[in-house]
Amino acid sequence: MLHNVCKVASRPSFIPALPLLLATVLAMQSCRDGKEPEQPAGGPCSYRNTVIPARLIAMYSAGPDYELLFKLDSNALIPPPDDTISYYMEQGHYLPAREADSLGVAVGKYYTYLVRDIESGHCSPQIRQLLMQAPE
Repeated sequence: MLHNVCKVASRPSFIPALPLLLATVLAMQSCRDGKEPEQPAGGPCSYRNTVIPARLIAMYSAGPDYELLFKLDSNALIPPPDDTISYYMEQGHYLPAREADSLGVAVGKYYTYLVRDIESGHCSPQIRQLLMQAPE
């Protein structure tokens, strides 16, 4: 008789409680203290676009490529945190020399810095893009 008691006691005691624990965690996750469930990120979203002219003020050789520095127009409606931006910091890479040649990149020329602020949807609240084209 003692042998049977030991056999029962050696079985893990948390196994029968596992479904109850799982159900409790799922219920708590769905409630979130009475808050509405979060909307998943993604579209469709609409944005308001603001174009800020960016003048190329410096062009440095970075091996076979170029690093570019731009001064943003201080009269823009939405000033970014910095008025000088770098091509590398915006794009994550240097401008390839072949692309710079084909675009006719030159110090003193103006390019487009696009600021997109969300109006509706559940996407990124603001998107900033440096476009290697003349502002419209």
